[in-house]
Parts: sequence; C-alpha cells; structure tokens
Amino acid sequence: MTTRPLSTVLSGLLGIGCAALVGCGGGPETPREPAPQALQRVLIEIDRMSGTRPVETEQTIGGQQVSLAAIYRSAGLELRVVPDRADLPRQDPIRLADLHALMTSSSSVVPQQGEWKVHALVVTEDADDPGTLGIMFDFGDEDTNDVPREAFAVFDSAHSTLPGGPVPELLLTTAHELAHAFNLHHTDWEGTSFTEDSTCGEV
Repeated sequence: MTTRPLSTVLSGLLGIGCAALVGCGGGPETPREPAPQALQRVLIEIDRMSGTRPVETEQTIGGQQVSLAAIYRSAGLELRVVPDRADLPRQDPIRLADLHALMTSSSSVVPQQGEWKVHALVVTEDADDPGTLGIMFDFGDEDTNDVPREAFAVFDSAHSTLPGGPVPELLLTTAHELAHAFNLHHTDWEGTSFTEDSTCGEV
C-alpha cells in the first residue's frame, strides 16, 4: 500500500494543508509524514448530546461512496470509529469553556495497545458564534491536562441550513476537525506554533 501525505489527501476535500503529524505528548512540532506501509492506528470515540444528529461515517455523497476511514486510510491512518454515547446532557447553546469538561466526563472508550485516541463531541450550538460548524478546542489555555489535540467538537445546529444538507456536512466537518487533531492547519495558515498563532480552530 502506498500512502500519501495527509495534507495532500485532505487539501482539496477539506481545505487543510501544512502536514505536521505529531503524537499527543507535546514537544517540538516537527513536520513528518507517515512511513510507507505503516498505518498509524487511531481510535475515534464519538459522543453526542441528547437530540443531536449522529455522524454517519459512511455514506454516498455526489454519487460516490465516502467514509471517514477511507479518507484517512490513504494517508496512512487506520481509524477505528466507535459511536458511543448519544445521551450527553444537552446544553443549548454550549460555551467553548465547557467543552473540555464535557470531554473529560464522557470519555469512556479505551484505546487498544498502539492506538492514538481522539474524542469527537457532537454538541448543539456555539454560544459565542452560532454559525461555527466545528472546532478543535483542546489546545492552548483550554488544554487543562497539557495533552494537546485530544478532542474536537461538531456543532449540530449550524449544519441544519447548509445547502448540502446536514447529514453529509456533519461527516465533512468531522473529517475536517479530525485533521486539526493531527495538527494540520487551514491552507491559509502561516503560523509557527499550533498553540500560539494558529488560525486552525474554527471552520
């Protein structure tokens, strides 16, 4: 199997570039690509607030079969997607300051040996900016345990009026925010540090 840089795979589909795959332990953010033939295994736990739509991680979009796992497999990442809770206490809207606490209290799926875990939260609406589709919130001042890029949130309400409909857009936003968890930035990003001067947080 030949892998391609994650930024190449995602640039057209998700508006992401600037490959810098790094682990979750902090330290220097040295750009690197996944080694050919070696798939990094990643667990994606998806939890939802009550009343929010599920992320359909496999579906047909524009006549083509699309899946979250397939998007990332060609870049050397093997995803194990586990939809878990669908009954998180509803907050409508939710403040960004509350997302880390929600991640900490709801995380329950244990990664297997060798897996890197990322936690996805499907929540209602961003209290500060109701039009926000998604955000990789676990960095900088919001990263209370000093383990960056553990989680991201997708805002269900903002997807309701999109021209493509909420179902495919929820998947695309999930794929986009997951790329930020892998420390890939928007293609217009010119910063040097993810936690200091990045424009990567919001879609």
